[in-house]
Amino acid sequence: ALPICRTDQLPYKVRVLVYKALSDGLVLSWPDRSDAAQNWAGRSSEHSRLLNRLLSQFVHVCQTVVSSNEQGVTKFIIEALGTFTELLESICHETNNSKSVLFSSMNAAVSPALQLFQVYKNEMSVIDTVISFFHALFDCLRIQLGPESSFHIVETVMSLFSKEYMQHALLSDQRSGCQFTERFLQLLRLLVQEAGAKFRAFSPKVLDFCLREILLVVSSLDHPGVKGALFSLFYDFLVNKWRYFFSPSASACEHDAEFLMIMEALRQSLTQTDVALVRQSLQALENLNARCKLFDKEIFRQRLLSEFVCTLLVVLVEKSHALLQDELMSALFTLSSVDFEGFYSRLLPGFILQIGELTDGQKQDLVKKIAPEKDWPSFVSVILLLTNDIHYFVVCNTSLLTHSADS
Repeated sequence: ALPICRTDQLPYKVRVLVYKALSDGLVLSWPDRSDAAQNWAGRSSEHSRLLNRLLSQFVHVCQTVVSSNEQGVTKFIIEALGTFTELLESICHETNNSKSVLFSSMNAAVSPALQLFQVYKNEMSVIDTVISFFHALFDCLRIQLGPESSFHIVETVMSLFSKEYMQHALLSDQRSGCQFTERFLQLLRLLVQEAGAKFRAFSPKVLDFCLREILLVVSSLDHPGVKGALFSLFYDFLVNKWRYFFSPSASACEHDAEFLMIMEALRQSLTQTDVALVRQSLQALENLNARCKLFDKEIFRQRLLSEFVCTLLVVLVEKSHALLQDELMSALFTLSSVDFEGFYSRLLPGFILQIGELTDGQKQDLVKKIAPEKDWPSFVSVILLLTNDIHYFVVCNTSLLTHSADS
């Protein structure tokens, strides 16, 4: 008999190690044996016995909490879910046979754990533990869980967490709120990345939820990690579900309002102070263009190109991200190469003329100095000279105004 009943008095981390050691011995493939000689059925039965006591206690506690809102069991719930999460993560890269053994033993924990969202929705430390469990479950056992169960879990969570709830969570308990939101977005990314027909049909619900309930909240707060997770989800949606917007049978962009919201969020991210977030967004832009010809799409050229060009020029002029100068210049060059003639005759002069801190004479001189170079080294030289001049004039003019006001 497994001596797992004697572990209750051990420290939590030690108990987890005991469970992991015993679990790995039952779920990992035996070396130098054929699949037929692995005795998966027998090992699955033993693994169910291993988790039976902890799982039974967990199910009972969850039922008690849901029915009577009993207090004082939070520590047990966090530790039980933490143990389940550790077991899941330890076999994430193993074979489907190993995963099936663990899923067979742990499946009974899914429904009780899902009910905890409603009970503990205002306790971020518990919610973070619950979402970590489901993230590990989706990451490791998506195939075993199946599309329908996956969708049920996600829809349940999305129904509980409104825009107001997310804002409260991120403001009231920033550390736990951020951790929970990041993990939840990472969980949604796993669904968006799936290629199956059922997952493709469900993905628009995920996108609608993120645009409707999360984007506005995240945009107004200074949480680079959460913003990075959200933009990663948007990127994954565009890459994996490109035909949702640009199907081969359609001549124009479908669901254009959603597409424009995603692209506007990506553009706004280029103005953030966090260097890692700006770099992530620049890489996303370049990758989307390389893989999907984003900049060649009519909707991008007509409605987004000038906005992205101006944003990149502003960042270069302000010198807020000198470490990213090469990446910024590369993105600007790729955008400009879509229509060099329009860039030099319309976009660049238009950008200069709308800068309020420049005098009319300075604007005219800067426009006259524009040299329409199309090769990379010359382009970089032209843009660097222009943005340096603009920065110098703006600083000088602002200093003169400040000095005059003080006098």
